[in-house]
Amino acid sequence: MILPGVFLAAETSNNEYSTVVRIPKTTELEWIFSLNEEENEIVRSEFYYEQAPSSSLCIAILSLHSDSIVCGHQLIEHCCKLSQGLTNPEVDAGLLMDIMKQLLFSAKMMFVKAGRSQDLALCDSYISKVDVLNILVAAAYRPIPSLDQILLPAAVTRLRNSLLEAEYYQLAIEVSTKSGLDPGGAWHAWGMACLKAGNLSSAREKFNRCLKPPMDLNQLNHGSRLVQDVIQYLESTVKPILIAVRVFSSVCSEGL
Repeated sequence: MILPGVFLAAETSNNEYSTVVRIPKTTELEWIFSLNEEENEIVRSEFYYEQAPSSSLCIAILSLHSDSIVCGHQLIEHCCKLSQGLTNPEVDAGLLMDIMKQLLFSAKMMFVKAGRSQDLALCDSYISKVDVLNILVAAAYRPIPSLDQILLPAAVTRLRNSLLEAEYYQLAIEVSTKSGLDPGGAWHAWGMACLKAGNLSSAREKFNRCLKPPMDLNQLNHGSRLVQDVIQYLESTVKPILIAVRVFSSVCSEGL
């Protein structure tokens, strides 16, 4: 159904109703470069990517390039630069993580298109590190390292150790699991913390995640180093709880 006022306005521009439905035109802002470099610099100063990061804009621009391999590496470089802003309290870290994921996914598609298996492996490595950073962002952990800082396995190990020193045991386990590290050391550190706090049931549950029963229950040694650490601490506690300590030590030596 067409409203009478709209119909009359469309019928003649001189009609009095035309002013009612007339919509003022807004001037469209166009970002166009010219041959004048000074004018181009003014345009660049008014708008650049860092002011309003947009994954769709970035991908759309790079998709115009003829070399998809170069574009894929450019997207990875953008992700590394964006990850440096995760420690900025004025920046929405969650938004940056979403943008980085989209850029890396597009980079992976470009490498697939080019048939570059070695670059695919590199892209998957960055994606796994973004997952690690996402865990830290979700937990509001500070400081958050950049992608370049945790790219090497040794750097991830240092991050895990820093989390353990700060008693972020759950985060240390998640980072270890996501990065392919053995989470046994993190479970052991968490169990020792529970043991020293006197929470034996919780300590037993944590040790059960990292200790395994020996192949030979009649073996004379005390098992792994983790078991020896637990027994040494238990035997060094006060005498009034010595009987309970020995019972708990026996259970640990049998692999829980």
